Amino acid sequence: MNSYDSLYAPKAESGWQTWIDLASRMRSDALSPADWEHFYPKYRSLIIMYGRKQKLNRDQIRELIDLVYDTIRSKDKISCYDPSRGRFRDYLGGIIKRCVREIQRKAQAQKRNFIVTMEELPESPSEHEEESEWLELWQKYLFSLALEELKQQVSGRHFQIFQLCKLQGRDASFVADFLQESTSNVYAVCSRCTKALRRLVMQLQEELSPDEISDEMLLNHAYSGMKELRAIELEV
Repeated sequence: MNSYDSLYAPKAESGWQTWIDLASRMRSDALSPADWEHFYPKYRSLIIMYGRKQKLNRDQIRELIDLVYDTIRSKDKISCYDPSRGRFRDYLGGIIKRCVREIQRKAQAQKRNFIVTMEELPESPSEHEEESEWLELWQKYLFSLALEELKQQVSGRHFQIFQLCKLQGRDASFVADFLQESTSNVYAVCSRCTKALRRLVMQLQEELSPDEISDEMLLNHAYSGMKELRAIELEV
């Protein structure tokens, strides 16, 4: 295991283009060892989110982060990734899911050693359920990154309008009165921000499903993902 406390490691940088470039090089098999130094801060929060979804406790999530990182580093998984065989999301998801199962098996073995009753241990999710959960979380994670980038690209005032109206679902007339803006300006800002967010998401289309994504789904997933990521950073 790593000597550092993974839950207290530095959080990811906000540089959107760095993330895009890294994802692009993963697909083109042009990664250098130095590129993988970006791996830890970029995907740490995603690993925590998946661990929480699998109902791991705090210590187990810390173990999961270390186990994923050590698996990639110690077994040279960097050079094992072949873009021609599938998306990086599936490759990374496979590693994370195997690490989760390893932690869960260890916990079940420990429980069997201490429990003398006929209490049943929880069933592990099916492979299909695991895959669905991973894809949903991956999508939410990338949407939230795009939303964070949008916040950096637009003015604070415009993001506030967009957040109140489109992300929180408040009525445009209420937002206009609250912020002393015209209703037409609220609609215009929301429209521009939604289009800008979709453009950012399109930069990640290779890492997402090719299916069409509705504005409602995009906004809901992006906002819930952003709140979850912020809660993780505040907690740790």
